[in-house]
Amino acid sequence: EGLAEFQSQGWNTQIDMIVRDAILNGTMPSLQNLNYYLVYQGGASVFKYIAQTYGRNKIGEMLNKMRGRTTFENVLRSAVGM
Repeated sequence: EGLAEFQSQGWNTQIDMIVRDAILNGTMPSLQNLNYYLVYQGGASVFKYIAQTYGRNKIGEMLNKMRGRTTFENVLRSAVGM
């Protein structure tokens, strides 16, 4: 869901405000525990970070790895070491 959010609208001030508020107030859950709403904004935040830090091509690399029936956590770990 985060990738779809990142691709469809990129980053905007609303997403920034939601994620920043959750982080500053200590309420940002782990990737595994993102709730129904934060899964979109939190996921978009993860993909924004990956694109800015490692390049947008890294996202394509991750999508290719997802074809191998593995978890997102394993793909994230192998692609960027998170």
